Formats: sequence, structure tokens, C-alpha cells
Amino acid sequence: MVRDNIIKYIGVPHSYVGINCLTIIHDFYKNELNIDCIADLIPKDIDEAGRRWISKITLPQIEEWALIHGTKVNLTDAQDFDVIVFKSPKYERPIHFGMFLKPCHMLHLEEGRTSRYETITTEWANCFHAIYRHHSLVQ
Repeated sequence: MVRDNIIKYIGVPHSYVGINCLTIIHDFYKNELNIDCIADLIPKDIDEAGRRWISKITLPQIEEWALIHGTKVNLTDAQDFDVIVFKSPKYERPIHFGMFLKPCHMLHLEEGRTSRYETITTEWANCFHAIYRHHSLVQ
């Protein structure tokens, strides 16, 4: 079962030149689901951008990506492997990505930490922008 492979993605250290909150989801999608569309969101100069890489992605760009590759879903309809986009509570810009896992958990990787599977707290829920499901995962 694909969900069992989540364990391979837990405990991975964050790196600006390598694995971050978006690239870990990209790796899971590509390696476990045979879906290679998240690369379209990753800035081409991510290695040079360092911690500013996420400022190169806008919410409208994410919406455009979603129109091509997936569909927006409500939290109450979220399924395993849906992509969560978090936005700043103060500004209209993305600040983090996570991958939804039932019943109300996520796989994510924060700056300066290791990736983990954790419950979506109120703090994270207050930063939800949208949840997207890839077309091939729509049932």
C-alpha cells in the first residue's frame, strides 16, 4: 500500500539546496504515485535562491498549476496525498506546503527541522489557503 511508504519520507532533514516542504512532496508523488507534475511549481533557480525560493511562487501561479493538474477540494473532502498550500496570515503569499493524510494529519518539512507526520493543528489550519488533488487521484 502506497501510504505505508510515508515512513521513507519521515526524518528527512531540511535543506535549502535539496529537500524542502515542496520538494519532499514532489519526491513522494514522483517515486510513490508515478506523478511528476509538482516539479512545475519548483522554481528553476531554487538552489541559488536559498531560503527565498518560496517568494518566487505566487498564489496565482499555484492556482494556474492546479487548473492544469488537479482540482481544489474542501478540507472536509480531503483525501490521502492531497497537497495543502499554506499562506501567510498577514500577506497574500504562500509560506508552506504539506501533504494531507487522513484523518487529519500531514507530512511536511519545516525550515531547520526534519520531515514529520503530524496532526494538523489549529495554528496550521488558520493558515490554509487551499487543498488540491491531482486529477489521477480523483475518485
